[in-house]
This record gives sequence, structure tokens and C-alpha cells, in this order.
Amino acid sequence: MTTYGITRSELGELAPEIYNDFRNANGPFLAEHMPEHQVRGGFSNDSEYCIFLTLIASIDKRKETAGEEGLWNVGKRLWQNERWAYQPKKLIENYEYSNLIDLFTKTMTFNYYEDPHVWYLNSLTLYRHYDSDPMNLLEEADYDAPTLLNIVRKKRREQFLSLGGKKVGALWIRLLHEEIQPLSNIQEVDIPVDSHIRGITNKLLDADYSTAEVRKFWSDFCIEHDLIPVEIDQPLWLLDKYEDEWGEDYLRAKIETIYPST
Repeated sequence: MTTYGITRSELGELAPEIYNDFRNANGPFLAEHMPEHQVRGGFSNDSEYCIFLTLIASIDKRKETAGEEGLWNVGKRLWQNERWAYQPKKLIENYEYSNLIDLFTKTMTFNYYEDPHVWYLNSLTLYRHYDSDPMNLLEEADYDAPTLLNIVRKKRREQFLSLGGKKVGALWIRLLHEEIQPLSNIQEVDIPVDSHIRGITNKLLDADYSTAEVRKFWSDFCIEHDLIPVEIDQPLWLLDKYEDEWGEDYLRAKIETIYPST
């Protein structure tokens, strides 16, 4: 495994530089590098975009997300060709649960055992309690990130699936904050830890942190260095995802710039 073996103190200088490069599309970073950023556009209003982000984020588990056959591009094609699946009122009133299973069975990127259940229940909850519009859910939370998570994790824990998860919930909140409406107290939301975030963290520090330890590390680290966990998530994810293509070269050059070899 590639390791960089930098200290926590050194990472305190490196991480802000990485984030600034990502935010400004400097070096190898591109403005639409993240898979979810590549499917922007084609939505007539915030409600449409919000339901798309919410339902796709809810099934972002154990899947390849990048590329033409990745979750986000497949989800966008589904939006274009099977719009009913993204319309809770139409889905609940005019279709059967079995229709969703049939659709997802044909959509190879999706897990037709688990995903239809998550998708249908979340659509049903939006239909019954939020007039089929997740923007009403944001309004109920007063556009506050921790409150929104509290609704799906506690108040309606049995009515929303996956959205309250530690990884998916944090990802969903970041997407809403970036793409739909800035949310207050976003800094209180943990980094969404997946294999790439765990991988890059352990490589940078030459450590063997568990998922929970990685989450705790970035929570504490971001408080110390005035960073936001769900924002530093993106460049870190890209660096691990594209390690062989450009991630390792970028990191080694950046580390050498900050800490030249003697």
C-alpha cells in the first residue's frame, strides 16, 4: 500500500492546500470531477433536483459511483427515461412496488434486492408527510444540517431508510448544502467515510484506523484547523479514487513543496 507517513501537524498544512486546489480547480482537479457534479443540469426546479439527489444518495452504498456505468450517470439516465420513479405521488398512486423491482432488475448498477425497498419507502414517506417534495423536509428542519439529520435518524427513523446512515446521511447533507440550499451548522456533520476516505487517511498518516476512528479523526482535525469535514471529503475521495492516475503524483509533489527533502 502506498503510504506517505506525514504527521498530524504536517497534515494541518497540507489539507488546506489540497482543499484550496480542489475548490479552485487547480492542478489535476477539475471543476466537475466528482461523479455527482457531472449530472448537474436538466432539472426544472429545486424540487426536482432535490428528489433526484435524495433518492440516488439513499442507494449510494457498495456501488461504483464514477463513469458512464457508475451510480450517478445511470441514475441520470433513469431520470431521463423513467421519470415516474422520481415522482413519489405518481409512483405510489399509479405504480406497484413490483414495477420498481422490475425496473431496478433491469438497471444493472442498482441492487434489486435492497434498493427498491429503500427507494419506495422513502418515496412513500415523502408522499405521505411532505407532499411528495423533499424541499418541505428541508423547510421542516429550518435548513439546519443537524436538525435535518435528526429528523431522518430519530423523529422518522422508521419512515426513512438509509438517509440517516453515517456515510449516506453525511453525503446527502453535503449534496443538499452544495446543490440546493446552504444549510446552517454544516460544520457539525461528519465526513462520509467510505473505502476511499478510509484508504487515503491511513495512507497519509501511515495508520490503520477503523471507519469510526477515521470519522473521529477528521471531526477533531477539522475543528482544530477550521475546516469542514463534508467539504474536505471531496478532494480526499478523489485523491484515493484516482491514486494511480494522478493522485499519488499530486500528493508527493505537494508534500515535497511544503516539506522539501534535505
